[in-house]
Amino acid sequence: MKIIDDLASSIRGNIKTRINDPVIGPFIVSWILCNWDRLAILFFGSDKVDIRVSQISGDMAFINNPGLLFSNYDLLLLPILLTTLYVFLLPKVSVRVVKILTKTDVERYKAVIDREVQQAVKDRELNAERLLGDPGEKYLAEVVDANLAQEKAEREKLEAEAEEAKSKASVAKEQAEKENAAKKLVQLELEKKDRQSKADKAKFDADASINQAALQSSAYTSSYMFVKRLAESTSQDGEVLSLYALTSTVAAIFGYKNYSELLADKNFNNDSLNNLKYVLCDSGYLSKELDSILSKEELKDDALDSGWLIDHIQAVFEGIPYQFVFPDALEAAVYESIEEDQFSLIDSEAISSAQAETDTYLDEVELYDKSHSYDGSQFVVEVSGRASGEHRKESGVPSPGIDFTVTASLSPRWGKYGLEDYEMGISAKVEDWSSE
Repeated sequence: MKIIDDLASSIRGNIKTRINDPVIGPFIVSWILCNWDRLAILFFGSDKVDIRVSQISGDMAFINNPGLLFSNYDLLLLPILLTTLYVFLLPKVSVRVVKILTKTDVERYKAVIDREVQQAVKDRELNAERLLGDPGEKYLAEVVDANLAQEKAEREKLEAEAEEAKSKASVAKEQAEKENAAKKLVQLELEKKDRQSKADKAKFDADASINQAALQSSAYTSSYMFVKRLAESTSQDGEVLSLYALTSTVAAIFGYKNYSELLADKNFNNDSLNNLKYVLCDSGYLSKELDSILSKEELKDDALDSGWLIDHIQAVFEGIPYQFVFPDALEAAVYESIEEDQFSLIDSEAISSAQAETDTYLDEVELYDKSHSYDGSQFVVEVSGRASGEHRKESGVPSPGIDFTVTASLSPRWGKYGLEDYEMGISAKVEDWSSE
C-alpha cells in the first residue's frame, strides 16, 4: 500500500507541475476547449466504449496520417495558436490596458484620499466640540475653574491696585490735615498691611490652583496626540468612539486606572515623553480593559472586540518614536541592541576585572541565551554570554574564558507600561576548568 501511495503521490505531483507550467497548462486548456466534442463523445457517447475509442483514435491519429493536422485544425494547430496568443500576446495587451487605466486609478485614489482627509478634519472638529460641549467631562470643569481662578486673581489685583491708589490719595489728603496726620497715617499703614496680607494669601491660593490646572492641561496636550490618532484610525472602519472610550483607551495603554490619573501624572508631558522608548503590551490586562470600554459603546458592528481595538492601537504607534511592543518582542529588541555592540562588553568593568584573574587575551564574544521577566516595577532582560580568546603569552594555547550575564532593566515612568530605555548591568566570572 505504501508503494501505491508513493506512486499516486508522484503522479499527482507531476500532473500538478505540468498544469502549473506557463506553456503546458494553457495548451491543455486550449486543446480541451477545441476538442470538447470528441471528449464528450468519448465519455458520454451512446455507442459502446470500444466503438467510441476506435472512432476518436481514428480522428486523432495524426502520426499515422499527418494530413489530419491540416484538415483538422482543432487537433493541434488551433490549440497551439491559442496557447501562443495566451502566453505572448495577452500579457502585452494586459500591460497596455493597465497603462491606459493608470491615470484613472491615480485620480480615483487621489479622490479617495481627499475624501478621507476631509472626513478626518471633520472628525477632529467634532471630537473637539464634543470635548468642550460635554458638561460631564472633568477636564471641562477644570478649564472653567482655572479661568475663574485667573479672573479672580486679576480682579483682586485690580482691587489691590485701586486700594493702593485710594490709600495714596488718602495719605496725600491727610498730610494736608496737620492735626490728625500722624494718627491717621499709622492707621492707614496698619490697614494697608492687613489688606496686603489678605491679597497675598488670595494670590497664593489662585496661583496654586492655576499651577495644578496647568499641569493637567500639559498632560492633556501630550495625550491629545494619542487620542487624535486613535480616533482617526478607528474612524477608517466607520466607527466613531466616544471621547470617554478614546481617553480611557489611552489611559489603559499606559496602565493608568483612568484618564484622570493620567492627567494627574506630572511626568506625562511633552518634555518628559522625549525619554519614552517602549510601551509594553500586557495582552491579558489590556484585552480585559478594552472589552470593558467597548461594552459601553454603541458600535455599528457588534462583533468588534478588544482585538480590533489593539490592531488600531498598533497603527497609532506607527510613524512615532515610541514602540508598542509585546513582552517577547521587547526581549528581542533589547537582545538585538546588546548584540549589535557585543564586543564593547569586553571593556566593561566586570569582564575586565574577571579577565585580570587570567592570562587570556579576549577577542571573541558569544551570546547564547536570553530571558525576560516583569514584576510590575521593572521589565528585566537577562542575556548570557561568554568571552574567550588565547593565552596572552603563548599564541595558539587556549585559556579560560569569561562567563558573563548582561542585565538590562527598563523602568516604567508613565503609568505601569510606559518604559524608558534600558540601563545595563554586567556580572562576570572566570570560566571553571576544574572539571575538565
